[in-house]
Amino acid sequence: KGCNLPSHCAKRDPWYSIKVIDQEKRDAFFTYRVASLPVLILNDEGFCCTNSLHYVAFNDNISAEKKKWIQVSLLSVFSLVDVEYNARVYGSNVLKVEPSALTKVRVYCPDCPLSPKVYDEISTLVEKGERQQVIITASICIFKAMLLDRNVVQTICTTYNQLRQQRMGCDGVIDFGALYQAIDLFA
Repeated sequence: KGCNLPSHCAKRDPWYSIKVIDQEKRDAFFTYRVASLPVLILNDEGFCCTNSLHYVAFNDNISAEKKKWIQVSLLSVFSLVDVEYNARVYGSNVLKVEPSALTKVRVYCPDCPLSPKVYDEISTLVEKGERQQVIITASICIFKAMLLDRNVVQTICTTYNQLRQQRMGCDGVIDFGALYQAIDLFA
């Protein structure tokens, strides 16, 4: 139907073909072209995917619990500030998170259990597309585990909003009032 005619498509193998890789480890996928919220998707079933997702392979010593902490951390402001800073902007203010940029993203992965209730709440919010609430809920979880004080949290959140505003204008700014209130409760 002509989808293969633009110059970008003509230079590459067809995007719609799926190559099964020999690599056994396809532990997760990471969305790498996103307008609002990049997501790490755990791949317990060993699926393959098209090139709109990056394969992620964890070291063998990473437990299922730590994989969930990494997943939640990547949804928090703690990690997202690195995503915004290191990723490239790709047409229409979309972030393109290449593997080299993803390796620079910090995650927090404590040696304590992640509340199944909190994990399920975050998963449900992701499914519903509640981007701002996902970020706030994941950030509360991560910052609580890190025991950061309000000033540090505010600095991280302000930096994140400044980076998003540069890329997206005022539409990218998040109201972190609920996050600050939660920080005050466990401080």
